[in-house]
Amino acid sequence: MLNSKKSLLIQGLYGKIQINLDSYGIPHIFASKNDIDAFYGLGYMHAKDRFWQMELQRHIASGTLSEIFGKRTIKEDKYLKTWGFYRCAKENWKHFNIKTKKIINGYTAGVNAYIKSGKRPIELRILFYKPKYWKNIDSFIWSKIIAWQLQYHTWQDKLNNSLIMEKSSDINIEDIRIQYPENAPTTLNIEELNNSNLLDYTQKSSDNLNTNKKNQVLYNNNMQSFINISQEIQNNLNIQNLPGKGSNGWVVSGKLTKSGKPILANDIHLELSSPNICYLANIQGPSLNIRGSSIPGIPCIISGENKNIAWGITDAGLDCSDLFLIDKTRPTKKIFEKIKVRKKKTIQHEIELSDIGPIINNLIQENNQINKKIINQKIAIRWTGLDSDDKTIQSLIEINYASNWKEFKNALKDFTAAPMNFLYADILGNIGYYLPGRIPIRKKENLKYVIPFNSKNAWNEFIPFNKLPHVFNPSKGYIVNANNKIIPNEYPYNLTYIWKGPPYRAEKIENMINNMNKMTIKNMKDIQINTNNLLWYELKDFLLKIIPQNKFEKKILVYLKKWNGNMSSNSISATVFSFWFQEIIKIQPKLPINYQNFPNPLFIIDQLKKNGKFICLNKKKNITDVLYILFKKAIINIKNILGNNIEKWKWGRIHQAKFINPIFGKIWGIKYLWNRKISTEGNAYTINASPYDENFIQKAGPVYRQIIDLNKKNKSCFICPLGQSGNPFSKNYNNMLKFWKLGKYIKL
Repeated sequence: MLNSKKSLLIQGLYGKIQINLDSYGIPHIFASKNDIDAFYGLGYMHAKDRFWQMELQRHIASGTLSEIFGKRTIKEDKYLKTWGFYRCAKENWKHFNIKTKKIINGYTAGVNAYIKSGKRPIELRILFYKPKYWKNIDSFIWSKIIAWQLQYHTWQDKLNNSLIMEKSSDINIEDIRIQYPENAPTTLNIEELNNSNLLDYTQKSSDNLNTNKKNQVLYNNNMQSFINISQEIQNNLNIQNLPGKGSNGWVVSGKLTKSGKPILANDIHLELSSPNICYLANIQGPSLNIRGSSIPGIPCIISGENKNIAWGITDAGLDCSDLFLIDKTRPTKKIFEKIKVRKKKTIQHEIELSDIGPIINNLIQENNQINKKIINQKIAIRWTGLDSDDKTIQSLIEINYASNWKEFKNALKDFTAAPMNFLYADILGNIGYYLPGRIPIRKKENLKYVIPFNSKNAWNEFIPFNKLPHVFNPSKGYIVNANNKIIPNEYPYNLTYIWKGPPYRAEKIENMINNMNKMTIKNMKDIQINTNNLLWYELKDFLLKIIPQNKFEKKILVYLKKWNGNMSSNSISATVFSFWFQEIIKIQPKLPINYQNFPNPLFIIDQLKKNGKFICLNKKKNITDVLYILFKKAIINIKNILGNNIEKWKWGRIHQAKFINPIFGKIWGIKYLWNRKISTEGNAYTINASPYDENFIQKAGPVYRQIIDLNKKNKSCFICPLGQSGNPFSKNYNNMLKFWKLGKYIKL
């Protein structure tokens, strides 16, 4: 219900724009003359509520942080300018159609209308920084950064794999990169692939590459330097590779629902921050009627509904980037980009470009503290997100206008990077799924390492759009993706060399759908906020074999034996299991690299099942003995933090979500004004995903939830953590946080 608390009337490019704000500060934007004005209104409201967030984002994307923060961010600017997101976005603009350009320009004009008002968020006033006017490139550049942050782990994996192969004589990549379980769910099954005509052809691919250690000689320390640089900068920018990132999405057809119409659910998982990355909006124009989640700085609804369809997205986790070793005889060109440093002289940053992609050698040589020798070959990054004709933003805008499956598919043809899972439903009762994106055709062996560039492994072809995984109205009546494996092995093309995400969230969603009759919105809510941990069921038979040595340990095991795996705030067993698992993940090889977020739980389970060679602790090889030692360490850690009273070992006391402002949230004395925290349930492997760091602090998770009923749109529900406003003194700064924690929703 709108329950409007405030109304704004602003002048657009074609006429007046009515903006009604509900009690949560959510804008309901009405433009009667032209759709462009509706996007103008969105740009104005994004800037009004979140301009500091937008200003920071565009300086990250353009590599101009030093204009605000001075010399302390020069390293970040050099790194970001070398990637060249802004250079690429300028080229992308040339490829957009007229409709897309008009919408982007309208949105940009709305942002500038706010800037011209002279109002400034508190952050800019503290910094004494006057912002420049918004440009059309600024209005879609952040979508490229989001794609990059979802894919940066793929090229880092190649660096890591190359270093392991170079430096380790007793570790094979296959020992630690455990493949997705054979019996685990995939988004599409063989029947669905066959019905979509995805099995009736033979893969075309480049010849097999025999990667060997000779290819990698002399590059190990240089590559390790680049890994260190990348991880440091990504952490500084709050872009981290945490388990549980990526999202849940599922859609059920009318034959499984009480109303006889589809219901679609989606929750997007990214880094938690203050303010939240997402922004709720309802936008209407003469031929436009959309609502759901937008992202400040981007002129569209990312996940949501219009009057005919609903859609949701999850990260596909595919590999669409390569690092190529190229000979110095290959032609390159050097350019210089200015880095303006506040209160200091402007710096000229040299960047070397090849026809493959930017050369990263300059960054390595500037920052490498290990190996100062000249690199004999250059390292070039090839990523689809840097393609000059990337029209992803055009795709997202066209989805907002799609009224049926055909138009939805046509919109997805322009989607380039990063490949995403799109779930679909419409008012006619149809459901569907598509995996759009530009995916190069390569041999699987080529995907693991930094590889020498030659004509055989160049990116000469991409998977045709009609051969990408998709399905329409599957017979089972539902489609699920929770960042799990998308296709069975029979699919002819290689999408990635490894499916990194474990299957637990997808498996639990499917189990719950199959055990429900005639589903309702309430059932979908129950699924979306479920905190049952299937990882516990994988490990419990191993863990409960330990023999307690005293009454205190026996009492703890009694809790665990009765536990159903629910990671609720009041659960004592959830705390014990989590501390214990923190110790168990130390069962891993000694890698010759600084590799974050290793190991994967699939590796741990594989080691336990096989009594693997990496299970060794205090000279003990017996699994049960090792697990007991780790159990004792976990109990000591719990006592040190939560005390000796087991009844006070509740998961919500130690597991908290923290929303940190990326700049002001790190300044002693004032950070409390921006930052927020709240106890949460679950972990990285529950449907209600809440991955945490070594201190059990949740740093990523659902930044948006939606459940859309195609029968009665007014029953659809949405929620974001925190609130609409980026002003820490506003009542709308965190007025939705408790709803988010409790699994409650609001309507648009």
